[in-house]
Amino acid sequence: MVLCRNVHRGDGIGFGAEIEEGGFDERETSGAVSGLRGIADRLQAILSGPIPSVLSIAMREILHIGIDDRERNKDLLEALRGIEDVELVIRRLEIGDFEIEGSVLIERKTAADFATSLVDGRLFSQASRMVQYPLRPAYIIEGTAHDWNCLNVTRSAIQGALISLMLIFDIPVLRSTDAAETARLACYAGRQLIRARSGT
Repeated sequence: MVLCRNVHRGDGIGFGAEIEEGGFDERETSGAVSGLRGIADRLQAILSGPIPSVLSIAMREILHIGIDDRERNKDLLEALRGIEDVELVIRRLEIGDFEIEGSVLIERKTAADFATSLVDGRLFSQASRMVQYPLRPAYIIEGTAHDWNCLNVTRSAIQGALISLMLIFDIPVLRSTDAAETARLACYAGRQLIRARSGT
């Protein structure tokens, strides 16, 4: 039987072999060499195959988000910039606050903005324009329970507006508590879109 161990040789470490009494079994040696060759072949197959596809998948996962240059919420911009694999382009959008992957249009409103636009009639006229736009529209409404309780709009009016947006205009309405969560929701939407496109 052959035992191998590291052997110190002068200025470096080499690999040596000591043979115990009884010599060595050629069949064991042959089997070990054959096993090592098999491992080497499998490693070569692994290295020559999946790596390019892994790189291409990583490249496809970069999110492209266009954000309207009139969006003044610094916390939102900082939150988006802090998320990995996001390419953020600030430019003038025709409608909405974000465009994600050239396929999803998102309008962000705080709870106060939502209530004000409901009272002055802008909410539904904006929704009408969004559904005519070629991108898939969605709302993200941002605010805590306290924010909603402080509005000078009845609960039934808010519920009626949400029902109209989702059932009549067919626009999804997502809820967030702050700018950081709004940024995460926007990125979730984009990643879901990428997975749907790739079929994964």
